[in-house]
Amino acid sequence: MKSNYSSIGSRVKGIFLIIRPYNSFLAGISIIIGVFASLNNLEVLFSQKTLLLNVILGYLSTFFIAAAGYVINDVYDIEIDRLNQPHRPLPSGLLSILQARMLAIFLFLLGIGCGFFINSEIGIVSLVTSVLLYLYAKEYKKSGLVGNMLVSLLTALPFIVGGLLVSSELIYYLIPSIFAFLLILGREIIKDIEDVPGDQLENVKSLAILVNPRFARNIASAILLVLVLLSFLPLVLRVYSNILWYGLMVVLVDSFILVAIINLYRNVKDEDSIIHNSTFSKRILKTSIVIGIFGFVLMPFVPIRISF
Repeated sequence: MKSNYSSIGSRVKGIFLIIRPYNSFLAGISIIIGVFASLNNLEVLFSQKTLLLNVILGYLSTFFIAAAGYVINDVYDIEIDRLNQPHRPLPSGLLSILQARMLAIFLFLLGIGCGFFINSEIGIVSLVTSVLLYLYAKEYKKSGLVGNMLVSLLTALPFIVGGLLVSSELIYYLIPSIFAFLLILGREIIKDIEDVPGDQLENVKSLAILVNPRFARNIASAILLVLVLLSFLPLVLRVYSNILWYGLMVVLVDSFILVAIINLYRNVKDEDSIIHNSTFSKRILKTSIVIGIFGFVLMPFVPIRISF
């Protein structure tokens, strides 16, 4: 009996770890950002029960699909993880590959179902997103820049879906989606630098391997610098009424991005140094993602406004 409880506990722990609940939670929040960035008046959201239900379903759809994507990604990454991250649920034996596949199918179906419950358009987007996530894990993750761009696109899509739920004003939700695309793209290239030792064994065609880590670092830094420059454009165009809050958010996010870039060039003696530095830069960029996400989420609730 004790061993059964232990086995169940191990599976629950494996499921919790493999779906990456924190990352999936943040993915779901991107729907909320698209909604909040597109609403001038939050009372509209909370006064219309159907709209509020659709936003909740949109969040759940994104959460489940993102979680499924992480699971299927681990299934196809098991050999790399045996070397790079042996503590992960599959290489450590917390879950079997069959259990992980069944879990991914279940989560994909939940996410697609929530999408179709909203309307057919969102349902189709959910279905296409699920297919792309599967293809990314199976075929495109080892394709280097193409795979990096695909996962960045998949990250940006929920912002647009969230905006489409409540508004036809493209500019409001296009801004966070573009920012997300560039930030994730830069981070994915940096992550590829970190994974060079394992990826070389798996014939992954990342920029860091096809050319070298130094070149990949320079490309990632250029992308992130473009993002820093673009982040001030909404201030110039006065897109958002809460310009003071947006400005504070930009300063914080950009500061972390710049620290991540500078770290990639710090004490570099050889390519191994760049690979070593990439780990810290990747973590710093995740912090900037979190700040940006919650900055956009809280923006409608901050009372300070400036009218133009």
